[in-house]
Amino acid sequence: MMNIISENKRILIIAYHFPPFKASSGIQRTLKYCTYLREYGWEPLILTISPTAYEATSPDQLREIPDDVVVERAFGLDTSRHLAIAGRYFRWMAQPDRWMSWWPGAVWTG
Repeated sequence: MMNIISENKRILIIAYHFPPFKASSGIQRTLKYCTYLREYGWEPLILTISPTAYEATSPDQLREIPDDVVVERAFGLDTSRHLAIAGRYFRWMAQPDRWMSWWPGAVWTG
């Protein structure tokens, strides 16, 4: 039996902010990594959160992701929006920050 080994190296990029998130210019860095790492022999795998956790999305940004880049989306909540009652939430639910809830899903998906 022959083992087939890819010549490309793989890299896992963990990024909370990734398209279709609309409100951050920080997604551009991750998008550029996806594009240019491939030119240097790297296969990027993106681990990010489900778009339902974002306050604002722009489906147009999904076109910027290269077709051959694998994007895995983990379940997560924005505590201040999803666990709020009448616009208020308990601060202890958001320790150390309101996006903490995505790490179990990220670990499972990763």
